[in-house]
Amino acid sequence: MGCSVSGGADQGNEESVTLKYAFYAPAGTHAGQQAEKWAEELDDRTSGNATVELFLGGTLLGANDIFDGVKNGLVDVGLDSPHNDEGRFPFTSVMALPLDIPDTVVGSAVLYDLIEEFEPAEYEGFHIITAFTAEPAFVQTIDKVETAEDLAGMQLRVNGATNVALMEGFGAVPVGMPITEVAQALQTNVVDGYVSSRDVLRDFGLAEAINYYVDYPVGLAGTFVAVMTEDRYAALSDDVKATIDELKPEMRDFAAKYQDTQSVGQALKWSVDEYGLETIELSESQVPIWDKKAEAAVTSWLSAHADADFDAQAVLERARELIAQYSN
Repeated sequence: MGCSVSGGADQGNEESVTLKYAFYAPAGTHAGQQAEKWAEELDDRTSGNATVELFLGGTLLGANDIFDGVKNGLVDVGLDSPHNDEGRFPFTSVMALPLDIPDTVVGSAVLYDLIEEFEPAEYEGFHIITAFTAEPAFVQTIDKVETAEDLAGMQLRVNGATNVALMEGFGAVPVGMPITEVAQALQTNVVDGYVSSRDVLRDFGLAEAINYYVDYPVGLAGTFVAVMTEDRYAALSDDVKATIDELKPEMRDFAAKYQDTQSVGQALKWSVDEYGLETIELSESQVPIWDKKAEAAVTSWLSAHADADFDAQAVLERARELIAQYSN
């Protein structure tokens, strides 16, 4: 049975503990696989002194409820996507911008370093367990999209204010809904497609309805941050705390590599083999048009965060430096 002690540093002698860990998506997703891997490693490396009770797939807390669930002691550890609540996590929203991040490994390294370097106020009171991303988002549709004009009027499921603004710039009509509802929305013509990572083709059965994806990466499809409260972390024994911190970068790398090789790679092959998914390559004349709209989204983000409690220009510049560093 899980325990939810909410003590301070004076309780740091807690030798044996079971931690409740909540995440909203299923175990088969790359983030869910990371949660299972973290639980296994923590158990093994502490010789069973720290075990984990996992509540995946929203069985205890849903998306956007998890950080508050951790804060209020409903669970000890929570993994959620700041990407889905950019108003609460404005610093992290820089990762939603179309910054030409090539894959999940690079995206995860950049997010991790930005949080480490800037220590954003939006995570005050939390101890970061790990941080990683999804791969870039791609436009995935029922009908073929070959030009920016083809997106005009399309109803597209989009998450995150930054991606909403980007798609509005193309003339598309963003629709907000959980990814778990997209398959039904596609089948009933409520939406014409969506903007997301490509692993969802298999993870959520969307390849049955989707015929095309445009091979032009926009902002990252998601960011993921796992947290405990500082008080809950302080209540753990020194050995358990050291193990949790040791696992922090390892879980970043595990999740990122799993997404790029297992989740996305296998999902694309399966979607092509089983459903004939087609990749649309933009023409040379179209790429600059899409690039211009992407840059407009960056300018809009800077303007929207001009009065934020962080230097938006400095964060953006550092993000671009890190992208270049990790892409080489």
